[in-house]
Amino acid sequence: MVDFQQLGRDKFKTASGEEILVSTIYFNLDFFLPVIAHPERYRYYETMVFGGKHDNFQERHQTETEAIEEHAHAVALVEKELEEKV
Repeated sequence: MVDFQQLGRDKFKTASGEEILVSTIYFNLDFFLPVIAHPERYRYYETMVFGGKHDNFQERHQTETEAIEEHAHAVALVEKELEEKV
């Protein structure tokens, strides 16, 4: 079973009306046996950007702190993109 929890979700809109979403989630794959064998390789958090110049940006992290920091970084990337288009 896949279980996830939303940690961050920021929506932006470009001047042309395009929506950009920055999303960070925690997910748990409780059936994922390689995690038991090699937990140091598993990334439990994921930050993604949907839309805009950074569409399909994706980073995975092992800790909530790393994920929150990466979410802020992804938001800054999108904000910079929007500033450049003004």
